[in-house]
Amino acid sequence: MNNYSIIHGVLGSVFASDLGRSDEEASALLREMTSNSEYKRQLHDALTSALRDPGFSWMDVLNEYEVYPADDELDARNYAIQILWSSVFSQERPPAR
Repeated sequence: MNNYSIIHGVLGSVFASDLGRSDEEASALLREMTSNSEYKRQLHDALTSALRDPGFSWMDVLNEYEVYPADDELDARNYAIQILWSSVFSQERPPAR
């Protein structure tokens, strides 16, 4: 079982709707947080694993923190790539499932 606590932490403390941040503000904060290379590596590893994990539900985790009301799992995954992966790792392609 993979530990995705860093993903939950970022969604809950940076992107949750009750925080009132725009996606742009939240993405800027995430980039600032990942200026720590160890934190950035941990986030990269967790995102890579979650994006490849067919048992990880992006729809569930985005709904849990009221980040985005996805229409389906593909929509949720694409949104997660946009706000999490592309914000920090824009020079890399996200892993395929």
